[in-house]
Amino acid sequence: MLYLRMLLTVLISLYATRVVLEALGENDYGLYNLVGAIIGMIGILTTLLSQGSSRFITIALGKGNLQELKTTFSASITIHAILGAFVFLIGIIIGSVIVSKLNISPDRIDAAQFVFKLSLVAAVIGIIQAPFHSTIIAHEKMAFFAYVSIWDAIAKLLIVYLLTAVNADKLKTYAALYLCVNIITALIYYGYCNKKFEECRRIRYKIDIKLYKDFFKYIGWNSISVVAFTLNGQGITVLLNIFGTAVVAARGIANTVSNFVFSFVMNFQTAVRPQIFKLYSVNDISSMNKLITRTSRLSSYLMGIIGIPLFIEMETVLSIWLKEVPEYTCTFVRLALIQGLIQAIDLPIGAGIHAVGKMRLPNITSSLIYMAILPISYFAIRMGALPNITYIIVVCVYPLALIMDLYILHRYTGFPLKEFVGRNILLPTLFIMTTGYLVYIITNNNNAPSIIKILCTVFTSTAIFVPIVYRGGLIKEERAYVLNIIKQKLSRISHK
Repeated sequence: MLYLRMLLTVLISLYATRVVLEALGENDYGLYNLVGAIIGMIGILTTLLSQGSSRFITIALGKGNLQELKTTFSASITIHAILGAFVFLIGIIIGSVIVSKLNISPDRIDAAQFVFKLSLVAAVIGIIQAPFHSTIIAHEKMAFFAYVSIWDAIAKLLIVYLLTAVNADKLKTYAALYLCVNIITALIYYGYCNKKFEECRRIRYKIDIKLYKDFFKYIGWNSISVVAFTLNGQGITVLLNIFGTAVVAARGIANTVSNFVFSFVMNFQTAVRPQIFKLYSVNDISSMNKLITRTSRLSSYLMGIIGIPLFIEMETVLSIWLKEVPEYTCTFVRLALIQGLIQAIDLPIGAGIHAVGKMRLPNITSSLIYMAILPISYFAIRMGALPNITYIIVVCVYPLALIMDLYILHRYTGFPLKEFVGRNILLPTLFIMTTGYLVYIITNNNNAPSIIKILCTVFTSTAIFVPIVYRGGLIKEERAYVLNIIKQKLSRISHK
């Protein structure tokens, strides 16, 4: 039921993207994504603080000490509020100058500045609400996120309706409406946490020097890799502005599609991440490593099941989904799906490293890898390379980050490298590539783009991929687990 709700909200989001692109036009849509990329770089602290609060709150919860949990949550709220104000001031001071230097049509500078200021407020709201988000994850209340996603989907449909109905500047209207949605969502998180969780009530702002020191030490080292990762993601968007806002629009659409696929993986991994932290908090390292291995393996399969049909039929999907497809969109999406596969495998490994909390080595190594992407892409573009070279560089560099994370987790916890690489990286990748090739051979023809053609590809891909994964990709215990879930679902249906 959780995944059905999520699928519904994702489909609504994809529909909303189509209508918004049509209403704004590819240039204003690209402009909105460009300004969003700048906010992403300014709001690096959001990711930093979210990771820090998530780790400390989850570990405190795993220890079962309510007083420690209350102290940790109070410290997180204080730190987020202070640094949220800092981000706002920095954004106001330097953000407008950066916007004025971008490759934007002169008649849209005013709109870009307006969108920037509203997006900055939304980013600060995101920073302040992060401890509440982390608390919900720590308590593993994943059904709540499904209901919030339904609200988000309804809000997007309302925005689409209002956007097509108003006569005012549509880009400014779009930014204002999204800020309203962010404010309401933040209030929902606050109300739920205040009602459900004892640590979120009657917050006492007691300063625990050791906790603050540990928190800032964690996010201090973590900031290196987060800055590098942000420069890689948002910096590439700004870099593509060299080719104009239409190319940035193509990247925005590519991100929407890849996020659609990746959301299923993230929904699964978000549920598992607190368990990784809790296992470490009770020093059950062996079980933690097994859970990391299983999560990475299943995530790669999930990416394959959803991503392969999209990869093959992307041109058809885009032609049906969008009335006008910006140039490079199809190539961007396909390369983004490959990037997502690598990330799906790597993220559980990173969660294990974060559970340990020794962030110096992993952040130095990963930052050097991620930071290399932007300058390499810049020089390649200056030498005449096409925009898609940026994605190709990312696809080539991300495996290096995966290798380093594997080595570091092995060094910290004795993670079984040979077993992981042999059974859980090489074979799943071969499964996915082989399946994709077989589906392409079977379904590739000269038929005109149609929904029936897409459905045939989905059916064929699933019919080939799922049995291969079940028989060759899952171990005996996992097959028994899957069968048990299917039996439970069928039993519930029969009783209804």
